[in-house]
Amino acid sequence: MSVDHANIGESMSNAESSEFNRNISQQITTRILAGAALLGAISWMAVLIPDDWLKVPFWGIALIDLVAIPWIIAFLMFGLRGGLITSSIGTLAIFFFSEEPVPLAGAISKYLAITPLILTVYLILRKYPKFNNSAETLTRPRVYIVVFAPAVFVRCVVMVVVNLLIAIPLNMRYWTGIFISPSEVPGAFYDWLWKWPMENLFGRPAEFIDILQPGQLFVLFVVGIFLFNIWLSFIELIISYIVVYRSGLYQEFAIW
Repeated sequence: MSVDHANIGESMSNAESSEFNRNISQQITTRILAGAALLGAISWMAVLIPDDWLKVPFWGIALIDLVAIPWIIAFLMFGLRGGLITSSIGTLAIFFFSEEPVPLAGAISKYLAITPLILTVYLILRKYPKFNNSAETLTRPRVYIVVFAPAVFVRCVVMVVVNLLIAIPLNMRYWTGIFISPSEVPGAFYDWLWKWPMENLFGRPAEFIDILQPGQLFVLFVVGIFLFNIWLSFIELIISYIVVYRSGLYQEFAIW
């Protein structure tokens, strides 16, 4: 009986290769989970840090939101899985520990702001051949801007819907005891965001809102949501880029 040594050697080689690939996959998964958990803990700590000094008078909104920065860093370092895991941890932190009047509204808003952002970038990197689906692709500032610009737009559109249907109605329920309809949201948003600058910077009377048409109120609502989210995205993306790429962290720890 003859023995096919070539086939035996090939089988052993395939088995060793399969075991090697499994080990690599396990190591990558472990690194993703560990990194995402660490960044999730940092995001959790950011929720607990008092941010009154960052808030704008009259509006009560923070100019810099530290909570979501670890979420984006996790995506840049550990890919989509890492970004989503860290985002989920941070969302739970907002829900359970935030000092916001309505933590549920804050948690939903932040999660639905960041996850469409990273999902859009992930899809762009996968679908367009000129981009390599890797963290290294985003090291170049020009590519970083080109890829994230449409993602920021998607974030803004999603946040228009979230604020129209969820965030503002929930907050108004807390402050007034009345759950307003989506058609009433632009007016409430005007009172919160636009009233002070209209009266104090543009010289409009308090009754100015009464002469605005529903379409004009909606345009002001959309413009306000876009401006706010573009600003937050700019700060979050700049800080994340510096932390990940200018520090060289991605070269040591990035897994994609």
